Amino acid sequence: AESRGRYFVGMDDEERRIRRDGEFVAKSGLVFPNFDKSTHVVEPQIPPKDWAWYSSADFGWNNPTAWLWHAVSPNGDIITFAEHYKDHTTTPDHAATVLMREAAWQRTPDIRVGDPAGNQTQGNTGTSTIMEYALNGVYINTEGIPHAVMIGIEKMQQYFRVRKRTRWGENRPKWVVTSNCVNLIRELKRLRWASYDSAKRAYERNALDEVHKKDDHAFDSARYFATLQPNLTYDPEPETDRVPTTISYQEMMARLANDETVTFVDNEESNGPADLAWETSTSYYEGAY
Repeated sequence: AESRGRYFVGMDDEERRIRRDGEFVAKSGLVFPNFDKSTHVVEPQIPPKDWAWYSSADFGWNNPTAWLWHAVSPNGDIITFAEHYKDHTTTPDHAATVLMREAAWQRTPDIRVGDPAGNQTQGNTGTSTIMEYALNGVYINTEGIPHAVMIGIEKMQQYFRVRKRTRWGENRPKWVVTSNCVNLIRELKRLRWASYDSAKRAYERNALDEVHKKDDHAFDSARYFATLQPNLTYDPEPETDRVPTTISYQEMMARLANDETVTFVDNEESNGPADLAWETSTSYYEGAY
């Protein structure tokens, strides 16, 4: 039961009702309903150079190409601190901008990731977007990026969950975005689940595990990066009021006696109160004895 509870930690109420209770809920609301400027956005800053740096890209022509730069602290806190977001621009021009900005920071990302669709050969050039970037000095990894959108979304939801204490302060998430990343912030605040074109179809079919494909380019870029990060499902934040790992026998027995989920039973071979056995349906006292 405890492990199942941890699985749902990073999900919003709607997602939790679907996956835990099997409840039919049409996903037509916001993908990140709890994303808020007051908690998830911080002042522009350049992270320490000894952190792990990443860049991620979603490619487009009529739609914008979206480059993002992220840094991860040794404790796993994330900051997205820069973006490049532009349409109707050639790959060499995008590559030049990427290299120019990184030269100004005097730091090249440890890993670059991008949309796997960028490996498709273009008929007019005979090369792919990934190859074009490589020819211009920008090398992008697409291996291991899953096609399932929900993998990246669930990791983003876990990292965006507000916690008691993080590097960024109290009641902040592990992943923050700097205020100069205006397009990523705008998309995260507005991104919605895809919906059916009629109420009848929505009633007859399962909820769509897809996002509405509009203004999602910076989000997609962030999602590719998110797939590289550890899964926080089984790494909930520490609780300050948890039971001590070592307590006296008398204190343990007193707590058990006041716990309605605990039932004491007589042991036929008992020599006294010290030999009482108990049955419990909770793991509240796990680690205490």
